[in-house]
Amino acid sequence: MPSLQNADKAMASAIISGGGIGGLCAAIALARSGWQVTVLERASEFQEFGAGLQLSANAFHILADWGLSDVLLAHGVEPDGVEIRRAETARLLAHVPVNTSRTRYGAPYLVIHRADLHSILLNAARSLPTLSLRTGCVIADATLREDGVSVRIADGSCEDQQSADMLVVADGVWSKLRTELFHLPQAQYSGMTAWRALIPMDAVPNGISRTATSAWLSGKGHMVHYPVNAGTHFNIIVNIPDKWQEETWSAEANGADLLSALASWHDTPLSLLKAVPDWTKWALCAPKPTGRAAKGLAVLVGDAAHATLPFMAQGAAMAIEDSAVLARCLNEDTDTPAALQTFEQKRAHRVVSLVKEANKNRTIYHLSGPAAVARDMTLRMMPEDRLLARFDWIYGWRYDR
Repeated sequence: MPSLQNADKAMASAIISGGGIGGLCAAIALARSGWQVTVLERASEFQEFGAGLQLSANAFHILADWGLSDVLLAHGVEPDGVEIRRAETARLLAHVPVNTSRTRYGAPYLVIHRADLHSILLNAARSLPTLSLRTGCVIADATLREDGVSVRIADGSCEDQQSADMLVVADGVWSKLRTELFHLPQAQYSGMTAWRALIPMDAVPNGISRTATSAWLSGKGHMVHYPVNAGTHFNIIVNIPDKWQEETWSAEANGADLLSALASWHDTPLSLLKAVPDWTKWALCAPKPTGRAAKGLAVLVGDAAHATLPFMAQGAAMAIEDSAVLARCLNEDTDTPAALQTFEQKRAHRVVSLVKEANKNRTIYHLSGPAAVARDMTLRMMPEDRLLARFDWIYGWRYDR
């Protein structure tokens, strides 16, 4: 790890609510800037649910600056590109050359298991002397004052009070502090469910690319898959319309129901679905984006601030970006409330634009009939470089510029 910066803030303290990817990134960024940081995680141990995620150059630059490049590359995979196919016919519609990310954006486009990234961040956090990690800490309520913040922790058997100079809320899409402390709208269910699975690479059937990120589009839903765990496993995500709602990240699911819903798909993508022995699912939800993130000495980051549907694969990247921008704003302004307001202003347009782009993709991915035919034709005719250039504003962003 590079040395700490901004020694004049060495005595400033922060409480971070949530020990997921967003919370750990915020903790690392602040601790590296000289803050005394305490992470409060409600679960009994630090863990990460889910399967894979995509880590584009805009996020990789930040993690590389924290000294994590080598370990990320050891666990992740750089895909050959993004293949976009029609699920009913298996026809290739487009190839997005994200494998040129190193030359185009100065950093790789990586796919990685969420648990691997979380473990890497947890190890990095544990290596920082001004950062402490606590589990089993349910924040019952929080109080904002002019001179600091305090939280009341209830773990079922006793209560505890913690105070600090700043509160960072990173407790995810269902954040209670978001609604109770910031009075922002709660997450709403989208009417779609994400099905997730992880299988060994040798279980992937013929006809399925093992080296690319592939997206299969249809009016019934869509599937994305790519290699993870240094290429030893295959991550599969299928998003379909669904009325099921449950506040969980990992509910057991019956694969027969998925096959029935997608029976009109081509045999090739169906062969992958049939190769999965066990599925989990979660109901996709997100709050309406407002761009608001700061209130006095408290600030929202990651999904607690701007959860997005997974149709731009940027949820983790936005949380990583938040952490770097937050630390930079606090480094540049010793007035913490003013620095948090600056953070809000710097992030608002970008995160709201990203959420809107993801919502637009949701519509595009699930077109049917003549609209789908027009979409397919547009994708087939567009040059590869133009397809990637559409995302320059996302992947080419740099926190240090």
